[in-house]
Amino acid sequence: LQVTGVQTCALPICFPVTIDVAELFGPPVLFVNAGHAFRGFVDMVNSGSDEMLKRNPDDFSFYKLGLYDDTTGVFENQNERLARAQDVKEN
Repeated sequence: LQVTGVQTCALPICFPVTIDVAELFGPPVLFVNAGHAFRGFVDMVNSGSDEMLKRNPDDFSFYKLGLYDDTTGVFENQNERLARAQDVKEN
């Protein structure tokens, strides 16, 4: 289906939290921009809603895995660590 005159939104970006000591990626979450995703990660680290993350911030990182085109199902890999939980943890 081709629609003219309609702006398409940015491709969703895939962000998981990793468990570094286990060398595992958690389930990814899609956001439309990195700023929104990063704020969510910082809030999660500092809110205490995740007990393991709260107690062991040195064991977790936040990654940008890539872009996901939800119209074609194509994933563009951009594996990049954006932050470590210990670096965004407030005292």
